Formats: sequence, C-alpha cells, structure tokens
Amino acid sequence: MGDASIAQLADALEAAVADAVDGPVTVAFSGGVDSSLVAMLASRHAEVELLAAGTPGVHDLAAAEESAGLLDLNMCRLEISPAQMVAAGRELAATVALSWQEVEFLLPFWLVAREATHPLLLCGQGADELFGGYDRFRRDGAAPDLAAEVAELQARLPQREQVLARHFGREVACPFLDGKVITAAEAFPQAERITAPGKAPLRAAAAWLGLPMAIVQRPKKAAQYGSGAQKALRSAQQQRLALTLRFPSAAVAEAVATATGPDNAGWVTLRRKGATLEARISAGSVGSLREAAEDFLACAALAAKVAEKD
Repeated sequence: MGDASIAQLADALEAAVADAVDGPVTVAFSGGVDSSLVAMLASRHAEVELLAAGTPGVHDLAAAEESAGLLDLNMCRLEISPAQMVAAGRELAATVALSWQEVEFLLPFWLVAREATHPLLLCGQGADELFGGYDRFRRDGAAPDLAAEVAELQARLPQREQVLARHFGREVACPFLDGKVITAAEAFPQAERITAPGKAPLRAAAAWLGLPMAIVQRPKKAAQYGSGAQKALRSAQQQRLALTLRFPSAAVAEAVATATGPDNAGWVTLRRKGATLEARISAGSVGSLREAAEDFLACAALAAKVAEKD
C-alpha cells in the first residue's frame, strides 16, 4: 500500500464525516475500528454522543469503554438484561419486515436509535463490505465481490437502517458509503482489502488520521455476537418446529413465501427449493410455538389459495 493512496483514503474519510455532520450527533458505538474512526472524526466538528448497547459483561461494552477512554470521549452504556434484549427484539421484528438474522444484527442499532439524544445517527455500516472485513470473505472456496456487496447494502439501507431511524424520528448517515470513500477504497485491489485480518487499507488510513493503534488493530466482532443480542434471542427461543410444505408449482411456493414473510419475519425462517417451502418456527414456549405455527399456516393456506387461482 502506497502512502499516497492511504492519504487519499484518509482525506476521503475525513471529508465524508465532515459532510455528514451538521450539529450534534449520536454514534452507534461498539469500540471497533469502524465506529471509533467515525466517532473520532465527528468529534472534530461537533458534539458527539457515543452509545453502546449490550447485555451485562459482553465484549462490545468493554471494548467501547476502552476505546472511548483512548479517544477521550464520553460514552453512555445501554446495558440491558437478556430479557429486555428479547423484548426489544420482538418490538423490532414487529415494526420492520426482517429476517431472523437481520433482527439479531440490527438490534443494537435499534436500541441506539431508540435512546439517542440527537436527531442524526452516525454508524459504521458499509466498512466491512467495502474493505473486506467479514471472515466469510476469507473462507476456502469463497469468491467475494466487494463491489456487489456494497451495492446490495446500499439497496437495503432504505428498507432497514433508515426505516429504523425514522421510526424514532431520527436520520442515519453512513460515511463509509459516501461516494468519495468508495472511490478511494476501490483504488486498492480487492485481495489487499480482504487479506486477514481484513480492512488493511482502512486500518492504515485510521492510523494515519490519528486513531490509537490499540483500536486500529482490534479484531472484528460482529454486532450480534459482541452485543449479546444473538445469545439472548436464541436462548429465549428454545422451542423449535420444522415444517416442509409442498405446493403445485414453484410459482405458488414463491407467492406463499412472499405473502407470509412480512407477517412472520423474525420468528419464522423460510427457504424455498422449487415447489417446496421449508419453514423453521421458533418460540420461547410450547404455547407460543403453537400460536406462531397456527398463524403461519393460516397465512400460508390463504396465500396458496389465492396464488393457485391466479
């Protein structure tokens, strides 16, 4: 990596954050390199509120406190019990149509959006897609396409993060998805961005900008793991039911999946194989599992009836 390319990326990151900030901001903060860099750069232009969410004793709360201390910035801990995390997950799933995996991943952001003081939320979304941060990019046989990953995320943001923020009367900005940053990042070969531990150009630019090396070198920890969200949600859903539904055609199966998805998002996971629909239903008790299964099957039966008539 050349110094000129790193400097160009650093300039683009600094400009992207400056462009996004217009008054005091809240940063969805985990203490990792992505959110810490955004917080540090934002603090040069405005009042910054750092919010870190998680269950007691989790990685992200400890990392966030350490990083906030290194940055000399104040941080607020949104520490909630596993039961409260589960309740928040149900509230999230009932508000926005999401897959179960998305509920786990976005739950810390939901909590930050709910408790934020300021109307603008800054987050680190996009850094892992743009700079190759996910471990799945480095698995044997993987053939990642970072440009496609970024484009897919940009398409999802209006249906996910922006919807969640606006639910609480807030707006969200993702500096890593600024056009200047994307152009500067794509000057580095994809292989260079993906090579373990991932995000080498971003880490180099962060160090160039003055981010403490203890944060620059911090390994990636996915939000659903670091916050305790996945553990809390999955522990609460100890009852599971697997169903296989076969329809007259793939078109009918697809119609049923499309029609039932929004009403059951977060608690029913669907996978279609041709004319077959596989459903996995989860709940915290046998009674709630029965109710969830009955609701799903009623929706599926109605959707299939309508689809078969078309």
